Amino acid sequence: MNDIKVGSVVKLLYWQDKKVHEFTITDIYFERYISDYKTIVKAKYYSEKSECWHSDTFFSNDFFKAMKEGAEE
Repeated sequence: MNDIKVGSVVKLLYWQDKKVHEFTITDIYFERYISDYKTIVKAKYYSEKSECWHSDTFFSNDFFKAMKEGAEE
């Protein structure tokens, strides 16, 4: 959990299917909101079942929560 960067592979508990998947981080950036900036993490995983990539965008706090839950499973 020390070196999170583009290209890192992490296990996340995915909110859509409640399963742990190995996501590859594709982008990390700051996005401006009314009162401040938020850190955004984009990541994707490959599903052998559907034979396609699934990507999602996370706020950093949601990303780290999913990563913690993925490690617990």
